[in-house]
Amino acid sequence: MHHDAPPSEPSEPEDAADRHEQVVDSPSSGPSGGGLVIRRLVVMVVLLGVAGAAAYMLHAARPRVAERSADSVRPVVQSFVAQRVPVAQAWSGQGTARALHSADVPARVAATVVGPAAAVRPGTRVTLGQVLVQLDEEEFVRRAEVARQRMREIDASLAQLEVEQKRMAERTALDDSDVAMARTEFDRQTRLHERGVTTEQDIDVSRRILIAAQRSELATRQAAELIGPRRRQLEALRAGQEAQEKLAELDRQRATINSPLAGVVQALDVEVGESVAVGQRVARVVALDRVEVPVSLPAAAAGSVAVGDTVTLWTAGSELSAWESTVLRVAPEQDTATRTLTVYAEVSSADDGTPPPPPGVFLDARVQTADAQLRWVVPRRSLREGRVQVIVDGRLVSRAAQVAFYVNAVQPALGIADDQWAVIDEVLAPGDRVLIDAANRLPDGTEVLDAAGTPTDTPPVAPASDDDADAGVRGAGA
Repeated sequence: MHHDAPPSEPSEPEDAADRHEQVVDSPSSGPSGGGLVIRRLVVMVVLLGVAGAAAYMLHAARPRVAERSADSVRPVVQSFVAQRVPVAQAWSGQGTARALHSADVPARVAATVVGPAAAVRPGTRVTLGQVLVQLDEEEFVRRAEVARQRMREIDASLAQLEVEQKRMAERTALDDSDVAMARTEFDRQTRLHERGVTTEQDIDVSRRILIAAQRSELATRQAAELIGPRRRQLEALRAGQEAQEKLAELDRQRATINSPLAGVVQALDVEVGESVAVGQRVARVVALDRVEVPVSLPAAAAGSVAVGDTVTLWTAGSELSAWESTVLRVAPEQDTATRTLTVYAEVSSADDGTPPPPPGVFLDARVQTADAQLRWVVPRRSLREGRVQVIVDGRLVSRAAQVAFYVNAVQPALGIADDQWAVIDEVLAPGDRVLIDAANRLPDGTEVLDAAGTPTDTPPVAPASDDDADAGVRGAGA
């Protein structure tokens, strides 16, 4: 028999011990947990107190800004009294210098190059008529000799013709005598036949003799008359051969290619042994004593620029090398593609030996017109973003200004030593005080002290320290 075991019951002492340990571990229970919270609160209160004390000390030790009057914080500016001054309009442009005299030297005959001068190379200075290239002239010498030989043959034919002409004259005289004698005999036989002395056969014989004499006379006269055309034909042939001789001699001279002007060899296009054709360029020579500069100006310059106006030229980006000239010509039409007007200036070698700008160099140009008119001008530094500032009732007011052109010249009438000025449209009035320098970017409405109008016995108060100065600047910009 099997007996079931009684069910096991939990041990109460062990469960009680576990619950007691959990209560002891809780930080909020018991005397030791409450002490820890209090200690943390005390530390936090101490830290907050120290921070507050440090903040108070820093606030008490902060720098003090000296109190200043309202006028002392206004920025001091410089201005000038606007007025119209006589200004001649100037136009800026660009151009490329080109030699006024240059030559692409061609070959005028077809031949082989036998000798460019050894001293002639690109960059070599040459004189007028100096030999540049030598071509083979043997062919032309032979052609001239052949023409002369043919002329000698024609001269011999003409001499022979002279002899024939003399003989023909003698034969003509004899034929005339034969015809006269034959006619006399024919007349005599006719009279005798009328008297019955001769027969018809005698008359026929005399008639045949007369006709033969006349035929011979006609042949001789015809041969004599043909001598003239033959002479003219031979003379024409001789003239043609004479022309051939001259052409051959001219080609022989053309085989020596000379410089057509004094200057510098820019290019030498052939070498010894090359064959050249008629019209082929063999060299280029450029004269450097006179240079022409076509200057492109804005289309608006039409009507104001005229012949005789002053032109100043300088290399692009630098005014160290400048040349003075005048407008010699003005193009009658504007370039519709670029909207520019072209004027022409010329620069020659100066008396002191200063050369003109080299051909091909890019130049900036300024054309000064002669029509001085009263215009509003301001220093170039007075403009900022297309506006100028004027002082109205002690405050700055900006006005939009359209620049017509710039002038690089001192304007003594305005009392400022600047040499860069802008001519603007009608935005000013007589007596306006214009701010000279707009670099500080003072906003409109800023109260300012005009240095020109500040009383000398009450100068602006200087800041007592760097901090005061910074405070003053902040006050001015506020």
